[in-house]
Amino acid sequence: MKAPSTRTLLILATVTLIGSGLLAPMYHPGPIPVLGPDSLPVRGADGTILSHPNIAGIAELHRLWIPSELLLACAGALIVWLVVRLCMHLFNRVRRARKYL
Repeated sequence: MKAPSTRTLLILATVTLIGSGLLAPMYHPGPIPVLGPDSLPVRGADGTILSHPNIAGIAELHRLWIPSELLLACAGALIVWLVVRLCMHLFNRVRRARKYL
């Protein structure tokens, strides 16, 4: 099997980076206010409403992030492949230049 061309790698890396950005959810679960025994929000010493994170919502958020993270990992692998290809090209170019000296 022949290795993909540099142009193909660049296109794939760009598409996967854009795709990971598009698949990233814009949703983030809001905090849940702490309720007192009278079912009213509890206020802190400075007058702000006390809250705790929505753990169930964060778990759902992590499930929504999976496709975006997979595409980001693929884009990272493609970029590493491109960098390795560039380094090999530069190394071979220097080696050929020294051969003719």
